[in-house]
Amino acid sequence: MGRKNIGKMVLTGVLACGAILTTGLPALAGGMSSTTHGCYAQWYNTYSKGMCELASTNGRVQLWADQGFQTDYSGPFVRVVANRYYRPFDDNEARFTVRTAEVNWRDN
Repeated sequence: MGRKNIGKMVLTGVLACGAILTTGLPALAGGMSSTTHGCYAQWYNTYSKGMCELASTNGRVQLWADQGFQTDYSGPFVRVVANRYYRPFDDNEARFTVRTAEVNWRDN
């Protein structure tokens, strides 16, 4: 096998590894849920948090997150009082990824 063939094989291998690494990495994702009584969830690549911007009524709110490759996160129900900010009322760091998050509401 000549030097040119070895060089071509090495170059091909390096390019193939680079293509696999760049397409195999998870995308950085994030979003915000709909608002329930002034409370909502936000999520990023591996982090989720529950927020209340002037809760519209008294109640209990919970952060829930769909976490990839591990059990979903269901936080405790936290008591909120109307017309107060809760930044955040709960947060969680996933090991791998967060696909989506939302808040669950219970009246007192």
